[in-house]
Amino acid sequence: MMKRNLLVCLMITIVCFAFPAFADSYRFPVDPAPVSEDELNMEAALTLAQNEMMQREEMPEIHLENYNIKANCVWLDNGEKAWVVMLDELGYGTDALVTLSAVGGHVIHYHATNTEITMYLVEQWTAEKGKMKTWSVKDTALFNWLFGNDEQYVVPDESYIAQEDAEEIAMAAVSQLVASPTASSTFLYMTYPDKQYECYVWSVTIWENGQEVYLVHVNAETGAVVETYQLYGNG
Repeated sequence: MMKRNLLVCLMITIVCFAFPAFADSYRFPVDPAPVSEDELNMEAALTLAQNEMMQREEMPEIHLENYNIKANCVWLDNGEKAWVVMLDELGYGTDALVTLSAVGGHVIHYHATNTEITMYLVEQWTAEKGKMKTWSVKDTALFNWLFGNDEQYVVPDESYIAQEDAEEIAMAAVSQLVASPTASSTFLYMTYPDKQYECYVWSVTIWENGQEVYLVHVNAETGAVVETYQLYGNG
């Protein structure tokens, strides 16, 4: 029995050393997290992420002006608090995603690619959550905040019109143009420079026969249709 236990322990040790990626698998963020004084701050997280990327990719240095950088603190799906740092090279080069523990700064996950890091992220999220159009409002807001263009994590509260109501308003707005519409939607903060206007909106995609045909922005406070965009064919 002792010999068998020793053999099992040896096999586990070999697996851990031969396949370190098992301890470096992707962890899903679930919520934004506050940062306390005794935890890693953004500047330290970014420095650690740069160093990790330079070491792993054997890069002598990283010119930050050539990167789109997103760094935010989150709760992960395992309950751990972490910094998620995305280094997205603006030209042709290596992108990286580095997830660091907010306590101690050890690397939880690392992934680099010579294509687009967002392609890797979309693959991970769609494999877990399904097609993007089926993601929850919360998941969409989190993804856009961490990896997209959103500078804030924005989700609706009870002061805004309900998602279902916004979708009904949007479908009614195109009812003369689309015979059998269905809808999916996300919650966004939008700026309209031509109208000198900004507001929270439900961005409602109108579908017909599996095709995206219109995009309707519905003011999340008033329910007014702000903009309607044609997406496919003649609508």
